[in-house]
Amino acid sequence: MVIRRMTRFRTKVLWSIMPMILALCVLFGGMSLYQHNRLLHREFVKQGKALASNLAASGELGVFSEDERFLNASLRGITGEEDVAYVFIYNDAGKRLIGGGRTLTQPGSALTTEPLSDDIRTRILATHQPVSRTLKGTGSESFLEFYAPILSAEVRLIEEQFFGMPRSDRGLGENRTRVIGIARVGLSMRNIDAHSAYLIKLWAMLSIVFLAAGAIAAYALSRMITRPITRLTESAARMAEGQIDQEIPVDSRDEIGTLATTYNQMAKALKRTLDERTRVATELRDLNRNLEDRIRERTSQLRHLHQLGVSMQEPLPLSERLNLILKGVHEVIGFDRIIIWLPDREDLSLEMVAAVGFSSAPGTVQVPISDEVPTLARAYRDRVEIVIEERHEVPPELRVQPPHDKVPALRSRSFVVLPLISRRRSVGVLAADNAVSRKPIAPQLDLLRIFASQAAVAIENAQLFQEVEETNRQLARASRHKSEFLANMSHELRTPLNAILGFTELIIDEIYGKVPDELREPIEDIHTNGRHLLRLINDVLDLSKIEAGHMQLNLGEYSVQSFIDSVISATRSLAVEKRLELISRVEEGLPAAVSDSKRIIQILMNLVGNAIKFTPSGGSVIVTAKRVSSSEFRVSSLEPETRNPKPETSKIPDFLEVSVADTGIGIPTEELKSIFGEFSQVDSSITREYGGSGLGLSIAKRLVEMHGGSIWAESQVGKGSIFYFRIPLRTQWDDSP
Repeated sequence: MVIRRMTRFRTKVLWSIMPMILALCVLFGGMSLYQHNRLLHREFVKQGKALASNLAASGELGVFSEDERFLNASLRGITGEEDVAYVFIYNDAGKRLIGGGRTLTQPGSALTTEPLSDDIRTRILATHQPVSRTLKGTGSESFLEFYAPILSAEVRLIEEQFFGMPRSDRGLGENRTRVIGIARVGLSMRNIDAHSAYLIKLWAMLSIVFLAAGAIAAYALSRMITRPITRLTESAARMAEGQIDQEIPVDSRDEIGTLATTYNQMAKALKRTLDERTRVATELRDLNRNLEDRIRERTSQLRHLHQLGVSMQEPLPLSERLNLILKGVHEVIGFDRIIIWLPDREDLSLEMVAAVGFSSAPGTVQVPISDEVPTLARAYRDRVEIVIEERHEVPPELRVQPPHDKVPALRSRSFVVLPLISRRRSVGVLAADNAVSRKPIAPQLDLLRIFASQAAVAIENAQLFQEVEETNRQLARASRHKSEFLANMSHELRTPLNAILGFTELIIDEIYGKVPDELREPIEDIHTNGRHLLRLINDVLDLSKIEAGHMQLNLGEYSVQSFIDSVISATRSLAVEKRLELISRVEEGLPAAVSDSKRIIQILMNLVGNAIKFTPSGGSVIVTAKRVSSSEFRVSSLEPETRNPKPETSKIPDFLEVSVADTGIGIPTEELKSIFGEFSQVDSSITREYGGSGLGLSIAKRLVEMHGGSIWAESQVGKGSIFYFRIPLRTQWDDSP
């Protein structure tokens, strides 16, 4: 295994060195090839330009005279060059005058008939400058072409005539030359390509040689590195098998030797650590065993405390509940005696309300919250924890003063007193002691604190619950008295009011004689306000009946169309008076409904009356009635707050939905939830301007709910409101309990 690992390491060394050698070969070889080819190409171009310039200079006379002898003489010195593939001379019109070279003699050569490119001819005629290009020949051979203008001039500059340099822009002969022909020289790139291929082969061979040499050197280096590491690894493997006392031989003073020395030191330290670890493991095993026992014990105690906390929520009287809980705590925590003290209503004394651990019932014990019983007083008032162990004497300032020192519940030399705190307020005191067993208190103190916090919350919740129950009883009694008072008052007020209304009607009808004009208007105002007061009294009486559970529904079958028409007829005069359009729309084929028609008319009269009241002149009020299937909506679970039997809405297939839409002042969205409350108005200005008691919608809501229905509203300020109520089309009572 060790040899295999060392082989892998040598392989990694080889694979880490070889790519670097290969990269260096590629880099330097590529750069050398690039520079060499670049230099060779530059010399090749320079040679081509020089040959084209010489041909242009020597061919001037031949082109000018178009004499083949002069032209052949010009070609003869160039076609003999090794790299020259072909040579052509053209006149300024692009006509080929003569050509030569080895390529022209090859069969199928396209150069024998290829004309001069118009683009090149135009450029040379315009610029008088030489032009070069690369041309792909037949097969794999490529050519580098050079075009030079053949100039005719009266005056020839020395540098242009003898050195083939371009014409100067200044000096003698300026602007007196013209192009009379074009010299074309094609150099074959066969030799350059062959030379490049040779260099590539040479580079490849040298790279292989360098790679082989690098591989040999890397292998030798890896063996030199891995040999001492192999010995080190074999020794470490034996050490891993448990032979810790075996040392690794140190043969050198280099880094490997330093590593071996360090490894030997580590082995000695490891042996000491293992010995210490064995000792610690033995101790930890014993500690874990003890800890597991304590965890099981504490878990059991916490489970019992949780169960006791749940028991604190049971609906029992407070003292009975606390005594029951203390018995469980006594078994779990293990104190000899546990007592709970609670303050009286005046917060002047503490009373023992629950106790456990006494041989006989301690009876009713009450002590003052004063320095006479300092332990209880300080824990309750200052919310501090007091712990006294038997080995310590009770401080004088904490000793119970006569006559309370004779109370058995206060006599102990080993005790703890904990304040019962809930929401930063003392609600009582928990005292526990080991007066009999004389056990230490500290081990069980944490559990006692947990129980004290739970007991404090339970005590406060129980006290709050008692207060809430008492408050609810008082509120229910006050509400009942209010309802009875309103009902009695309404009856007492309605009897004389009816008499007043009757007499005013007789006076208005002039039963008792002619009424003077100056008295008629005041009497009519008395009659109008009296009827308004009677309606208010009737509303209060209805609300009182509903709250007291005395309102009964008289179910009967009636036509929806007829009760809609009756409401429209009753309110049409009000609509005409305010110049409002009052419209009714009843769905065709609507069957007869079963409910209390009188109460349904009362609901609709209230809604239509409100719509007319709050709609300015020129507006409209639309009353719509239709049948709605129960599958189209979710039946409201809201039940009326009465003692009447509840309609069984869950089995009703169809409902009657009535809506009253107006173009009135509208209601703000945030006020929609409160408009169905008793004596509720959107704001006081509406009451002053439009009047009303605020009971109509509240009564309508309760009457709808008594039918097992629901009522709601949609509104936009300045655009109007729509009030809906939905009741079962045929109400049926569910008399089951």
